[in-house]
Amino acid sequence: MGKSLPLFSVSVAIITYQLLLIQVLSISQWYHFAYMIISVALLGFGASGTLLSIFKNTIMNNTRLFAPLFLWACSFMMVLSLHLTQSSLLAFDSYLVFQDTTHFIKLLITCLIFFLPFLFGALYIGLVFRIHSQSIGKLYFYNLSGSALGGLLLIPLMHWFSPQQAIPLVALFPLLGTLLSVSIQKIRWVIIIVFTLLIIILATTRPPELFLSEYKSLSKVLNLPETEIIAVKTSPYGLLQAVKSPYLRYGPGLSFNYQKDNPFDIVIFNNGDFVGPLLPLNNDQSVQFYDYSTKSLPFVISEGKKALVLDAGGGSLASYAAYRGFTDVVAVDSNPDLFEFIDNELKEFYGPSIYEDPSIRTVAQDPYSYLLTSDDHYDVIVLPLADAFGGSAGIFAMQEKYLLTGGSFDQMWSRLSDDGMITMSTWIDFPLRYPLKTLTTLVELLERKNISEPEAHLIAIRNWSLITFVLSKRPISEEESDQVRVFAEDLGFDILLLPDIQEEERERFHLLSDSSLFGLVDQIITGEREELYRNYQFNIKPSTKNRPYFFQFLKVERIPELLQDFDRRTLPFLELGYLLVFLTFLQIALLTTIFILLPLKVRKGKPGGRLWTFFYFAALGLGYMMLEMILIQRFISYFGTPLYSTAAVITAILLFSGLGSYCSSNISTDRRNFTFVLLLAAFLITIYALSLGFVIQATIQLNLLIKILLTLVIVAPLAFLLGFPFPLGIRLLGNTAREDEIVWAWGINGSFSVISTVLAIIIAVEAGFFVVMLIAALCYLFAMLSHYLFPPAKRNKIRGRSL
Repeated sequence: MGKSLPLFSVSVAIITYQLLLIQVLSISQWYHFAYMIISVALLGFGASGTLLSIFKNTIMNNTRLFAPLFLWACSFMMVLSLHLTQSSLLAFDSYLVFQDTTHFIKLLITCLIFFLPFLFGALYIGLVFRIHSQSIGKLYFYNLSGSALGGLLLIPLMHWFSPQQAIPLVALFPLLGTLLSVSIQKIRWVIIIVFTLLIIILATTRPPELFLSEYKSLSKVLNLPETEIIAVKTSPYGLLQAVKSPYLRYGPGLSFNYQKDNPFDIVIFNNGDFVGPLLPLNNDQSVQFYDYSTKSLPFVISEGKKALVLDAGGGSLASYAAYRGFTDVVAVDSNPDLFEFIDNELKEFYGPSIYEDPSIRTVAQDPYSYLLTSDDHYDVIVLPLADAFGGSAGIFAMQEKYLLTGGSFDQMWSRLSDDGMITMSTWIDFPLRYPLKTLTTLVELLERKNISEPEAHLIAIRNWSLITFVLSKRPISEEESDQVRVFAEDLGFDILLLPDIQEEERERFHLLSDSSLFGLVDQIITGEREELYRNYQFNIKPSTKNRPYFFQFLKVERIPELLQDFDRRTLPFLELGYLLVFLTFLQIALLTTIFILLPLKVRKGKPGGRLWTFFYFAALGLGYMMLEMILIQRFISYFGTPLYSTAAVITAILLFSGLGSYCSSNISTDRRNFTFVLLLAAFLITIYALSLGFVIQATIQLNLLIKILLTLVIVAPLAFLLGFPFPLGIRLLGNTAREDEIVWAWGINGSFSVISTVLAIIIAVEAGFFVVMLIAALCYLFAMLSHYLFPPAKRNKIRGRSL
């Protein structure tokens, strides 16, 4: 147990630290930029194998020194990392990385600082695996089960502490491992541990203030005079902040005819991103603001009584629906803490919340999940505003948005009453992307419903910056067309779509700098979409459940053309999110090559043995992490939030993989055992790829606890089997002339695990989740074939039984 408990504790710390860093960087930058930095930082696992390989004699001859030193250094750097990277000296802005060399250098230093805790933790794990290779099955169990606990630990930590406070607390785990690894009689270690403990206490009680990108929505609002943050709430769903300012001018789709004061002086942000404005209860003067907005279009022509508001945010549109006479309004939002935040923390500023209106029902559930489980029918379904004001530079390109997939719109259609309508608004961006993708999604929905004339069911009006679309389940009547014309005329809006639209109605009040919008809209409506999909410089195809990336517009093959139209400095401001993924992949590929090739400079032996070690452990790293990444993605729609999906999948796959690793100690490392395990793994992954979507769809209506238990049951068989290949491979190396390659194999596995996290996202965007799972299956199949293509060195007699 002397080595098991420290191994378990550092494994808990590493996975929790990783998830907390993602949360920190989601607040200060954006989620997918956080993902990029973590991917680079996780290369510490690859680098650890390189260092253990190159300096093996020094480290192996002084394990009593280096084992606790690695644990202590992991703890110490965890504590310091946030204070260093969020200081004014090193804090970077992701948007400026492509524009300012200083920020690029700060980014590199930030990556290095985050890299170090992972490196030191991985050095300890790799050292333990190298020394005790014959006990690898049990040790790998402690490693994976510790990581599983770390995934679960995130939820209570984020409920009780801010991310800045939680990170120093996580550093206690490797510090505990340090204490268990040294003799307390050694006074110098006692002094070091006590000193580090005091630093942890200080860092927890005095956490650093997070640097916020100047391009975050919250940063822009805080630049207004007399603006203050009036309330804050931390939770696993993010950092909720309410901001009050007398100079807020939030008016999406607002008519120039509106002459009153703007009613919004409090707005809500989550992780620095705009959630929505807040309105007081029973204040008709404030809610009448929407009478002058394009967003009021569906309420002008609908006489219904039931409305569904998805991603309800602050609830202003739900309140407006109630004001317009809808007696049953369902407001759905995936963040349950948002409703509590409005009802409790903000009550002293605004009194009773609009969610206390008896005609409004709140549902804390992912909107897409709600559509799948609800049996109600609605007269109007309101979707959230797409994109951010002024554009988001594609920063949300890699965000999974199941609500805006074709399958989700099919569910909305089934939830509409006979006279029901779906409405969605989007900013007019240049070059045009969001309005076009919104329209193709609506038109393809109508075609799936065998409606041959989509123009008979669509209305769209606009002002200078916003378009509001309305899709009607039945053909739009002549009376409704007249109502739309009167509404547009009175408020100075232009009509973009109407069954009997006249060309001059499209540009009466608001002239566009780029009139191509009208021709592109007509091309979509008249059924020439396939040609448009091929020739348009951006991807405007509707997103699907298999590829739920509504905000991803970049076509990789069109990058050279885009660079001609813009340039290397401005292109990132169009499609930053996806470009960051490719930048991450190039960085990781370069560093991985260095980490893998360096040990070969000090290595001797037969090429065949090295080739088996490389290909076998690279295939395992790629296959395992690809599968884990895609399982998390697939279960997001199941749980309705990435939080529970990540916690449930990571816990299940790591825990049961650990149990599989533990049991692997009982079987021999004969080639036939490798063949059986890896072939069965490839087969099971393929079965999961084919059937998982149906299982999720059939059980999504169950309550949260049952879904968590069912996730464990679903993941357990495959995860258990995937726990066998890695320890079997390490044991094989430990019983052959290739024993010294154990740490190299550890580094290869770690490096390719990081590569696979980025590669899985790229493949998912370009080809879909199903293809990623099939590639994961092929990785395990290739690991099996490597025994025949590159036979490992001759084995000594190894104890164990056959399967």
